[in-house]
Amino acid sequence: MFVDLREAAAAERGLRCFLSRDEIERAARFQSEGARSRFVLTRAWLRVILARCLDATPERISFSFGTNGKPALAEEWRHRELSFNVSHSENYALIGLTTGRAIGVDIEQVRPMPDFAEIASGYFSEDEKRAIEALPEPDRLRGFFRCWTRKEAFMKATGDGMAIALDGFSVSLDDDADAGIAIEDSRVPHGGAWSVAGLSLVSECEAAVAWEGAAARVSAWRQPVEL
Repeated sequence: MFVDLREAAAAERGLRCFLSRDEIERAARFQSEGARSRFVLTRAWLRVILARCLDATPERISFSFGTNGKPALAEEWRHRELSFNVSHSENYALIGLTTGRAIGVDIEQVRPMPDFAEIASGYFSEDEKRAIEALPEPDRLRGFFRCWTRKEAFMKATGDGMAIALDGFSVSLDDDADAGIAIEDSRVPHGGAWSVAGLSLVSECEAAVAWEGAAARVSAWRQPVEL
């Protein structure tokens, strides 16, 4: 589910009342007004979407957190087997929802990054580096972000985040609807089947969703900001 945070900004005052005290305190720690607003909008809109799925009110939704900080629904909601994940980048937020399996999402606005080749060389797998280098030079920056979002979505889906060795698994840069993730290193603790798909949302972004299990149907839509 894709949300344009610029559209949501007009509803920020109404959305803020859905946040918990902890979320309000976390928002206050942001130095930038823009970053603070984006956090508030993303967290509040997540609550709105989850409340609609759970037939609850947004302020009633409560969360628990894994060892590495991955959020999940609190125990009282576990019987619904609803999993979610959230990412935001500048003007956009992405909320992933599924049932009965782990999920991770990532969205990044494509922006100038002079050292992207050095980052890829130091952290990506050999297959990923070759795939980026095989692209025409003008396309390599976008290829980097495509690779990064797919890797980040997988790391978030597992719940291990940056504890996973970045070069220990490979994702495809192809436009396939979905593709398996090749886990090549014992430092990546999650074996079994994992899948990842790129999402075409807006031209200035790369985005991806990863989930536990084999190929599955993936739907992406833009959520109008209506309370």
